[in-house]
Amino acid sequence: MIKSKRLWMTSFLTLAFFALVAARLGYLQLYCHTAMQERVDREKSRAHRMADVEPRGAILDRMGAVMALSIQGGACFADPHHVTNAEESARLLAPLLHEPASVLKRKFTQNRRFVWLARRLDPETAEQVKALKRPGITVTTDIKRFYPEESMAAQVLGVVGDNQQGLSGVELIADRWLSGRSVPFLFKQWSFSKPKSGSLASRPDLPPHSVALSIDRTLQTIVEQELAVQMKLSRPKSGTVIIQDPQTGEILAMATAPSFDPNLWGSPMQPEDYGPEQLKNPAVEHVFEPGSTFKVVTAAAALEEHRVSLTDSFFCENGSWDIPGRTIHDHEREGWLTFAQVISHSSNIGTAKVARRVGRDP
Repeated sequence: MIKSKRLWMTSFLTLAFFALVAARLGYLQLYCHTAMQERVDREKSRAHRMADVEPRGAILDRMGAVMALSIQGGACFADPHHVTNAEESARLLAPLLHEPASVLKRKFTQNRRFVWLARRLDPETAEQVKALKRPGITVTTDIKRFYPEESMAAQVLGVVGDNQQGLSGVELIADRWLSGRSVPFLFKQWSFSKPKSGSLASRPDLPPHSVALSIDRTLQTIVEQELAVQMKLSRPKSGTVIIQDPQTGEILAMATAPSFDPNLWGSPMQPEDYGPEQLKNPAVEHVFEPGSTFKVVTAAAALEEHRVSLTDSFFCENGSWDIPGRTIHDHEREGWLTFAQVISHSSNIGTAKVARRVGRDP
């Protein structure tokens, strides 16, 4: 009798358990179908895209010398759910990825299925990370932008972002021309074993093309060397030099100091002082008062129109000249000066009198 009761009780509990499971499944399937489907769609939409990006076109100087090109590098990411020993993995990867072990350990313990560890790795570093064979750590190929001349014309050339999009300089201005067609792949959030081709349409971009600049690498080298010397001698906050062909208006050299190495931008070795200010090109982005440098324009116009000769003399009013509406001053009390002396002494009064000869419309 007791055994029969126990058997009946066991059967009842078993049937009750399966009845509860069946009821729960029915509830989820019938009443929560829409909500569950939306949740699945959200999970799918969180899938990570990886792009097989064609290498960007090269940036060349006027003679065809390469100033920027794309090479094959590496990228490293982790699936924290598969990282077995977060502390040991962080300790081994820290010196290779130039990240503190504490930061890597924090990434390994996140409740996520994908986290970037580093991008734009050198091929050698990528191979070293791969050789560790740490569970949950994956190394894949990536495109790395390489600047053979390092800091040469850095502000002119600019830099690219993680997805190889131009962020500044020529890399930004000519981004559509330089960039390649992106072919997306879909990696499901819960599985990174096999890339599954997505249904995303690729952009109708042009194939990558190279861009040739008017910059002459030889002149650029000389200008940057001389600018570096003057920076040491005068110790200014910054310096800019532009060399232009007066016949065509082409920019042959454009140097800025201090500069930076675009190879390090966005890489694990990027210095802490790299920021948006380094990307600005003062030669074209900063505004300066022309000051006395514009006197050359007045002098050139006067000579071009044959309104003066080098031996013409001008009385510079002993440093102060009243004209209708204002008073013009010189930094020295000058008397009579020839046209050549007006320019060499940078006389404001003498230049104003030369400008009067030229007139408003030469």
